[in-house]
Amino acid sequence: MQTPWLSLLIPVFNCEPYLDDCVNSWLASADGSIEILFYDDASTDGSSEKLQAIGARAIPGLKVIHGGENRGVSVARNRLLANATGEYVWFLDADDYLFPGALSQLRTVLLEHPEAAVLFDYQIVPESVDASVDSPADARRVTVFGGTSNRLSHDKNALFEGMFARRRFHSWGRVYKRELWNAGEPFPEGRYFEDLYSVARTSALVEQYFYLPKALVAYRSRATSIVRSPSRQKVEDLLAAPRGVLEYWAAQGVVLDERSRFAYYSFCVTNFVNAVKLMRKAGINTRDYIAVQRAQLLADLNISMARLIFLHARYGRVAAIYRALRYMYAKR
Repeated sequence: MQTPWLSLLIPVFNCEPYLDDCVNSWLASADGSIEILFYDDASTDGSSEKLQAIGARAIPGLKVIHGGENRGVSVARNRLLANATGEYVWFLDADDYLFPGALSQLRTVLLEHPEAAVLFDYQIVPESVDASVDSPADARRVTVFGGTSNRLSHDKNALFEGMFARRRFHSWGRVYKRELWNAGEPFPEGRYFEDLYSVARTSALVEQYFYLPKALVAYRSRATSIVRSPSRQKVEDLLAAPRGVLEYWAAQGVVLDERSRFAYYSFCVTNFVNAVKLMRKAGINTRDYIAVQRAQLLADLNISMARLIFLHARYGRVAAIYRALRYMYAKR
């Protein structure tokens, strides 16, 4: 049997109302040349029955894997990857969908640059969006990369800086070779913000990449988003996710210049601000707790606050560091 050129990997947990939209978005391209794997993470809302019905349609290349118990999205993605056979891997969330032509646009890039990792944009759409509409009302385009577009690049500093400058690490915002995903960091079990943890590290293995500045994925903004139900664990997982990334890239032999390292520092500062906002929502925004996390951040970055302020001034980010300091030294 010929190896599929792509494995589309879709974890499912309680997404029954959105599964038809997800399937219909790639169904026309399901001709046996791509592999589609669903992983049902012990859904309780009718998703399992919906997946059984989808599986019974004999769609070429489609397979449904049922988990025995709910273990979370990291376990689902890791198990999907373990079962994938395609040359390239694209993760997709079950409540999202692909825009028309997404697979063909991706295929065009990979035929020209078969060794490349491909990055692309997405659109945030309302939860109740009609997926048949090409340009949904209230949709917002999100740029995932801050570097050169529409050409092949081998510059790892530009890759690192471009990713951290835009702060978008969704696993479904990129397509990597399956062997690269397997060689990288798996999604951490039992943690939130698992994409940030895995993608920020695994990307160190990318040797060449191509940024396609087009929105290929529609991301539904749902009320069940993890940042809308904050907790101490979510705060601590958010702060921990980028920890050690510089060391990981260095271990892969990547020498990062000052500008790239600053992009990481700036990302971590903004990440801290977002964590403080979660703290406030969760009612854990005490000065002592913020002070402990601030000290941990500076220790993680191995940098003084004075140096951090200096670098933000040097690279024209004075307003950003001023705003961040208000959160870092909040009085309540």
